[in-house]
Amino acid sequence: MEPVTIIVGSILFGWITKKIVDYKKENTKQKKLKAKSQIDLAKIQAAQKDNEKAQKEQDEWKKKYEELEEKEKQAEKKIKELEGRINNPNLSPEERNKLVLQIAALQDELRGIRDEKKGVLSKIKDLGTRIAKNNSIISSVDSSNLNEGYQLQDFLNLETAMIVVALYIAYQLLLKDDRK
Repeated sequence: MEPVTIIVGSILFGWITKKIVDYKKENTKQKKLKAKSQIDLAKIQAAQKDNEKAQKEQDEWKKKYEELEEKEKQAEKKIKELEGRINNPNLSPEERNKLVLQIAALQDELRGIRDEKKGVLSKIKDLGTRIAKNNSIISSVDSSNLNEGYQLQDFLNLETAMIVVALYIAYQLLLKDDRK
């Protein structure tokens, strides 16, 4: 073999070795990034799943709240109706006492409805806070890192092209030497 071929081959071998080492380093870095992106993806999926569940619960509690509002309106209407009847001068004391007891019972029921409404409203707010927290988790994750490993463009670069050309040249030089 000619000394030029040996020198070019040695340089080429060293250069290719360096590229392999660099590739392995980059590969390790990419694996760490992929592991992190899988964790981030799992966080996003868990937050989205929890949001769906929380949204359903929140809708159910809102429906319950609307039902309680309707009950509250009906109780208030019934109390006003009874209060209007109690002012009738033609009522006997027994009927008046009966109406007073009904009003007191309805007022107790109304207090219970209002207390239950407060509890339901608190649950709706808590679910809203949970949804907002999940949304912040989803938006805080950098979605650009959620790719699945290497893409074709990761391998098609100038260095890869130079390696292919260098290998071709080395192959041609070796063929030329073998023919002599």
